Amino acid sequence: MRIAILTNAYPPSAQGGAGRIAFLQAEGLRALGHEVRVWHAPLKWTNKSVFWRLLHHLYELRAVHPVVHAIRAWQPEWLITHNLTGIGFRTPAQLRSASTGWAHVLHDIQLFEPSGQVARSEAVSVWQRAWSLCRRRSLGRPDVVLSPTQMLIDLHQTRGFFQTTTNVVLPNPAPVQRIVVRKRHQPLRALFIGRWSADKGSELLERLWSRFSPSEVEWSVIGPGTESVHPPAGNGFGVQDEGQILAHLESHDVLVVPSQILENQPTVVLEAMSRGLPVIVSDQPGIRETLQGEGVYCSTQDVAAWEQALQEVRQESEEAYLTRVQAMERMWHRH
Repeated sequence: MRIAILTNAYPPSAQGGAGRIAFLQAEGLRALGHEVRVWHAPLKWTNKSVFWRLLHHLYELRAVHPVVHAIRAWQPEWLITHNLTGIGFRTPAQLRSASTGWAHVLHDIQLFEPSGQVARSEAVSVWQRAWSLCRRRSLGRPDVVLSPTQMLIDLHQTRGFFQTTTNVVLPNPAPVQRIVVRKRHQPLRALFIGRWSADKGSELLERLWSRFSPSEVEWSVIGPGTESVHPPAGNGFGVQDEGQILAHLESHDVLVVPSQILENQPTVVLEAMSRGLPVIVSDQPGIRETLQGEGVYCSTQDVAAWEQALQEVRQESEEAYLTRVQAMERMWHRH
């Protein structure tokens, strides 16, 4: 089958979770024998002022990206779209034909909240209702919507999206599992992977660092902005490629995911599963659905809870630690 993938994030120009998922999806489809081509249009205006970003968002409600000509000429049997910000929300509708199916993949909440950030799943603001109405009319109706969690589908349906569409919960692709023979280190090796920003938990981490001595916990932080971060014991590594990230997951004892905003299915959690790495995570519905109860959950702002969770991993018996490892390995097989 001939499949076209359209996305605004794709390696190597984009290192985030959505781009890596699109890449893994393309590779997986090729491995199944499909003919796959990827078109992507990297965002170039996200660092501009709020005023200019708003103008871009409004323009994109009616915009059609020039890639439609190349995709039409290739004549795919299926179109798979990912995040469309920067591509134009009318673009998929221009590619529809009687012989082309359309599947849209949800990664986050950008369709109804352009900032991509909300703190609670229950809140539906007037802004979100108005913005959702505009984008629903521009986007049209895919044949299929794929989401890694039911939570994300529910959030969109609450705001009027995809109520008559075929919605399928399909966990995001993860790296091939590799069984790691783990022996916990002293000091404990704790790992953070993500953009170094307050919404991803940078402030909480800095407060947490002060509660451990270098002989207790050694920290590694990886991702955009972390190259200038200096934990009291450990290193900031900056952006790393997938192979380097997986190597870090294999050499550490616990992954810390302290995100302060609503998360869907963080790619790094799936990667931790693939390497049997125990996790301590923010108590968020999408993460709970992904981990199905495994892992340790902490309130986003409760530094004492995060400290206690790390202390438990650091001080528990080797047998108890290996039980955590085996639970993560089993979770990978469920996905």
